[in-house]
Amino acid sequence: MKYLLNIALACLFFSSYAQTDTTYYDDDDKEVKSWDYCTYYKITHNEPTKETVNYYTAAGQHTSEYHYDVNFTDDGHKMQTPSGVHKKWYSNGKLKSEENYNSGKLDGTVNTFWENGTKRREDIFKNGQSVQGKCFNQNGEEIPYIAYIVNPSFDGGLEALMKFLQINVRYPKEAQKYNVEGIVYVGFVVEKDGSIADIEVVKGVVKELDEEALRVTKMMPKWQPGLLEGEPLSVRYTLPFRFAFKN
Repeated sequence: MKYLLNIALACLFFSSYAQTDTTYYDDDDKEVKSWDYCTYYKITHNEPTKETVNYYTAAGQHTSEYHYDVNFTDDGHKMQTPSGVHKKWYSNGKLKSEENYNSGKLDGTVNTFWENGTKRREDIFKNGQSVQGKCFNQNGEEIPYIAYIVNPSFDGGLEALMKFLQINVRYPKEAQKYNVEGIVYVGFVVEKDGSIADIEVVKGVVKELDEEALRVTKMMPKWQPGLLEGEPLSVRYTLPFRFAFKN
């Protein structure tokens, strides 16, 4: 009896850490209160260090599945790192894409498919970099290769971005007064048209430094958008702002 009781307690202990939540969204990707008002919804299964997210249309059709490793910053902000196999499906139920992630980077095979079910591409990634790949048309014939993912970029590249930051970032006087240093991480979305949206401090230092990083981010011009198989893609991006005194 004692052995059975221990098993029951263990099951209760582990189940208390797992939680499933359903969130509903409208056409503008804004959260709504119930299924009656939604265009699509997601079901999130949370465990202490992992998270699985599945998306469905309002009619209940499965459209995508994502897996993440989860940790939290010192100020309680949740950080999601892609991990494992990510899948998407067409409205006809056929598989659209299958990606393998390790520690937030593509690692292993990536396969995508045309809506008729034929393979569109096959790539092998290592630590986020494509090492080989092929592309195919809808008849299964090999065609010239295009990169699977092109990350968004500041117009003019990294050098132009650094120059923009050097010109516009101002070290807050209050932070200088108290010798406050640190790195502020600002997250934002580079939309399909290159505009910047959904700006937030992912990991801050103090109010003055956080606000300065946000101010400058909001000033940024349009970026070159990210591309997925040659088509514009909205991409989440994190930019570090380093505040430090020169020796």
